[in-house]
Amino acid sequence: MLRVTDVASLVCVFKTMNLDIPKLKKIQKEFIGRYGRDEHNATYKICGEIGVTGSVYKIVKAYGFSKGEKTYQSIDFNQKIAAYF
Repeated sequence: MLRVTDVASLVCVFKTMNLDIPKLKKIQKEFIGRYGRDEHNATYKICGEIGVTGSVYKIVKAYGFSKGEKTYQSIDFNQKIAAYF
């Protein structure tokens, strides 16, 4: 999941590249068709496809602004560290 600063950095990089926009749009449609429009659910589906283990999957599921309070209250420092980055 990208943060605003990550997106801004990517925009700067992409502006300097000679990109094939139609090809990127095609790839985007393929991803949306395969994983849906919800970025969180797409992330979870991709994790499942690549064989992410239970403990790592739990960290991925805990990531996100809306889950910040629950992560803060958790005793699992792996989740806290992942949320920090």
